[in-house]
Amino acid sequence: MNATKLAATAWADDLFVFGHSLSSWITDYVDMEESLAVGSMSQECLAHAVALWKRAGMSAEERDRHVFTDPLSDWHPAALVAEPATIWPDLVAQGWLFSQACCCVAEYLGSQNDQTDSVFDVMVAEQTLHVRHWQRWVEMLLGDQRTRPELVESLTNRLASTSDLLQPVLPAESVRQGADENLLNSWSAHLREAQMRIGDAAVARSGAPAAAVDGARRPISDGDALARLFGRIREVRSKHPEWRYEIYD
Repeated sequence: MNATKLAATAWADDLFVFGHSLSSWITDYVDMEESLAVGSMSQECLAHAVALWKRAGMSAEERDRHVFTDPLSDWHPAALVAEPATIWPDLVAQGWLFSQACCCVAEYLGSQNDQTDSVFDVMVAEQTLHVRHWQRWVEMLLGDQRTRPELVESLTNRLASTSDLLQPVLPAESVRQGADENLLNSWSAHLREAQMRIGDAAVARSGAPAAAVDGARRPISDGDALARLFGRIREVRSKHPEWRYEIYD
């Protein structure tokens, strides 16, 4: 596969992982309206993952095999999504950062084609709505002294985990001046603009995104939280591995 297809495949994996992690909050969160919103965002992340897998040329059989039977060592999610959130402020921080990165990456991948690609246009439009959703929660949690410290801590920690975020899109060994540099600048500028919009000194001090291509992504291992998540996903196939569901078509 060419570089764009490799990047699309890796980013699809990130979207799939985050979408499934997000889905657990549909029932765990107590507010019905928020549960519905989380369910919608989770569904859109999974739809974006499928669209990118298709864009990379993966057939229905290949997608099914990748999700249900490929070794977890073949999955290398970004650190930002590899550790599912266990408290709401941390999920807000994670979702806020990831949705902004999704917008930047979709814009970048779309720009690599000579013709307009509606897949990336749709991703940008829908992930922009996700950014707005998480932005509202960032502002609300910062305004409550009971949740403010947790959110600031989560933002700081999650920002520190972004060193491998763009690595599949901009491999360190092939980072070029020009378009690639523009993506790095776009990611940083996008986040800084959002931080300034919040207008909170603590958020501004939480820092800038890490270099974004310096970290090496690590595979999922048996003891990871994501291994348990995949165990639940794959349970449907455990008794009849020969069945193919094509639920990601």
